[in-house]
Parts: sequence; C-alpha cells; structure tokens
Amino acid sequence: MKKFFRMASIGCLAASIALASCSDDNDSPKPDPEIPETPVVSATPSAANVFTAGLPAVIDGASYTFNDKGQVTKITDGDEVINIEYGSFTRAEYQAKVTYMWEGEIESEMYLQFNEKGFITYALQVYPEEGMEDDTWTIGYDSDDRMVSMKRSEGTEDYIITYVDGDITNVKRYDSDDNDRYEYSISYTSDTQTTPVANKGNVMLFDESLGIDIDEMAPLYYAGLLGNGTRHLPMMMTEVEEEGSSYIYTYFWTLNASGFPTKFVSKYTSDDYTYESDVVEFSWK
Repeated sequence: MKKFFRMASIGCLAASIALASCSDDNDSPKPDPEIPETPVVSATPSAANVFTAGLPAVIDGASYTFNDKGQVTKITDGDEVINIEYGSFTRAEYQAKVTYMWEGEIESEMYLQFNEKGFITYALQVYPEEGMEDDTWTIGYDSDDRMVSMKRSEGTEDYIITYVDGDITNVKRYDSDDNDRYEYSISYTSDTQTTPVANKGNVMLFDESLGIDIDEMAPLYYAGLLGNGTRHLPMMMTEVEEEGSSYIYTYFWTLNASGFPTKFVSKYTSDDYTYESDVVEFSWK
C-alpha cells in the first residue's frame, strides 16, 4: 500500500488546490473558508454521513475502526496507526485531534475544525521533531459537499481542477519547486466500459486515479471528514507533461453484488508498453 501516513515526517509535497466547474448544477468553488473563532457543527462528524450505504472496513490494506456513532477512531496499516479523537481539547478552537504514529512513535498531531456538515475546513498540524514548523490546511467545499479547495502552508504544488456534473474531468498541476507543469484528463468511460458506473461506495482515490496528491489527508477521506466523492468511477486518465510526453492510464474496477468496489487496478501505457501501476483492494462492513 502507498505509505501516505508517513508523509508527515518525509516532507510536505502537495498542497494548494483550486477548482473550476462546468456543471449545470452549482459546483462553483467557494472562497477558502475563514477560520471560525467558535466553530458551529450541526452534524456529528462521521463516516456514516458520507458512506450511507455501507462503511469502509479495509481500504488498500488499512483497517478502519468505528465507534457506536459511526465515527472512525483508528486506522491501522501494519506499523502505521492513525488515532482520531472527537470532542474538546486544550486547543479549545478545535473539535477533533488526529495522531499519526509510526512504530509506536508520534510523528505528528493534527487538530481539526469542521463546518456545519462535519467536514474539515481547517487543520493545524504540529510535529514533535525539533526544528519542524507547524503546518496548516484550509479546505473548502461546493454546494454538493465535494472538496473544491485545499491549501497547505508548506505545499509547493498548485492544482486547478475542473468538475463537470459532479465528476472531476481535468486536473492541472504546477510544481513551483522544479517549475514543472502537468495536465490530467479524466474520463468515466473506456473502450471496455462504454457507460459510466455509479460511484455507489463514494470512493475517492485522489492520487491513484485523479492525479491529486493530498498526502496524509488521504486516509481521512474514508473517515468521512473530507466531503463526498464523484458521481461516477473514473475509467481512464491521460497525463501530459510539459515537454509533451504522455501516459494513458486505464482503470479496471471489480464490484460486489451491491455495486461497491472491491478492487481497483490501474494500467498505464507509454511508448507502446503497458504496465500495471496501482492495485487497491476494498472491503465493506
């Protein structure tokens, strides 16, 4: 599995995301949310708010543990553990605390604020390692509760993402560190899948299928804390680099009887060769 839990200590890669919309619905991005002095949450933050037809049990090797409110309290993948606590803390302006651990040692702690739907709008990430500066995340959502902006204070990558009718269809990425530019075009049909497939499990593989790296925030999506997924499952993505090189990714989904994904396979073609790049398995409660 991709070790996204450890990104806190390895470095801060991704981080500024802004979205455009071409939908008939109101998918226009809202401004980056202001940090509220007294957050108001009318909904209990819970995976059950997002995964209404079935809760995730294991995603890409990571096991999710729930309390009786449908809240994820622990995510475990071997030596990597994420603990999530909900309630009041010494940092009174925050409503949840996420602790990222590796081999029993704390790598970082993230304090969360939620909007009225129970989705993260602001996070403060602190590191025990001497010399590491605090990190902040600011996140916004559209009227359909899909994430449309994410700004990380330590980030070097900027994304422009286009939604059409609830599906991400285009991603542009600029890396200010090396001045590289990339563009990703996402399709919800392919040569082998000629009609779109509904995203019944509400899954989102940001990095593996959409070209969006959100680092250690990624597992919190399956805790139900980062809004809703796309309407359909992506089937193809074309990546074009600035110098003109291109890669075509084709996605293959295995679904259970309820239409929930149980396996995702990504294959990409370059220079007439096809490679298998990502395999993600899912199980559901």
